[in-house]
Amino acid sequence: MESLRQEACEQFLQRVESERTVCDVLEISGSGDNIVHSETTMPLNEVQGYLRINPGRPTFKLIRFSVKIWLYNKPVPFKEFAWFPDAITELGIEPYLTGRISRFILEFEMIERDIRGGKVTSLYLNLRGSRIIASYSPETRSTTCFMFTLQLDIAQRNFQYMVGYLKQNERLFQNKCFLPLVVMTTVVWEGFFDVTVLGDRAYNRFDEGSLLAWEKSRTDLRWAQYFFSLATDIASYIQTSLDGGTEEGNSVSQAIANNSIEIREAFNILKLEIAPARKCVEWRLQMNDDYMARVSRVLMRKDTLASIELTKTGIELTKSAKIDSSSMKVIAVMTMVFLPGTFFATLFSVPSLHWDNAVVMGENFWVYWAFTIPFTALTVILWLVITQRKQMRSALNMSMEQWSAQSARLKGRLRKSQSVNAEDVWI
Repeated sequence: MESLRQEACEQFLQRVESERTVCDVLEISGSGDNIVHSETTMPLNEVQGYLRINPGRPTFKLIRFSVKIWLYNKPVPFKEFAWFPDAITELGIEPYLTGRISRFILEFEMIERDIRGGKVTSLYLNLRGSRIIASYSPETRSTTCFMFTLQLDIAQRNFQYMVGYLKQNERLFQNKCFLPLVVMTTVVWEGFFDVTVLGDRAYNRFDEGSLLAWEKSRTDLRWAQYFFSLATDIASYIQTSLDGGTEEGNSVSQAIANNSIEIREAFNILKLEIAPARKCVEWRLQMNDDYMARVSRVLMRKDTLASIELTKTGIELTKSAKIDSSSMKVIAVMTMVFLPGTFFATLFSVPSLHWDNAVVMGENFWVYWAFTIPFTALTVILWLVITQRKQMRSALNMSMEQWSAQSARLKGRLRKSQSVNAEDVWI
């Protein structure tokens, strides 16, 4: 187990990088009517010393780090959080949970450990843009909560919501179930935030933009479904803790007992929202599937009509091309009819032919053939090279292969003949 803890801590240090040199701190302390809270920023290298200070009274500390989380281990560990593994060990938090901070999976877990004769409860929660790892000590009724937030709007939204909820219900911070109730409220709130409702315009539009809107809505609903499932797991833990009577029985002060009652009431109200919310998400997912299928069918029908129009246009173009082809045939036939006459008319008009003399063909008539025959041959060769080069290349390659095969056979026969002659000489 120690090797797994060491590996988890190394993974944390090699994947989690701080975006700022300071962190945000919210502290709630006191009891009864003397509860106060304070907010401040603190350099990262002073956090461990701050955690070691014993105020001598119940305290709730929320420390928020703005971080960047890498998918793979970096060669050199980041030094900003070098103190963090030792700090959580001193608080009694299970060190193995640090390795989960670099995961991108929504999950929740509570672990109880016996530390120095007392019990410490560790909480771990992984949300879409933030990670929460915390400890609660029943002896001091103190909670230390670390929150790692990514540079996302949703992470900032979660932090602000948690801070607002903590300030509003600060009188309950000494209870063991207070922090689980806070994170459960945050998860449920985040789930409701993702239950997007499309306007009437999206219901009546059947185009590509509407399809993209429904696809985004489906993604948000899947996230909401995941959040409500996570809230159900947290609710199961809170219910077990409340029913088990985990507080110290008769030694609990009347104020703490009243806080437990208030937490139970808030939990029961919040729990009642989960089941209807999950049914609402399932219904909206089904409606989303129906409308996406409807939009897809409309778009498919439009594509089919467009294809029919293109086919009609293609038919018209084919008819036009056929008419043009007929016209070209007429032109070609007329050219063939008049070509011989044109040739002989041109030939007879050559100045080298003297029709008035007894000898018609002049001395320089050979010049006409000297130019005509080579250039005609050159024209035919260029036409063959341009239009028939692929066929000529394949024929040339085939001839070369046949020649190579014939040459190999002749060489084989020659070697065989030479070997037979050598044997005759030896004999």
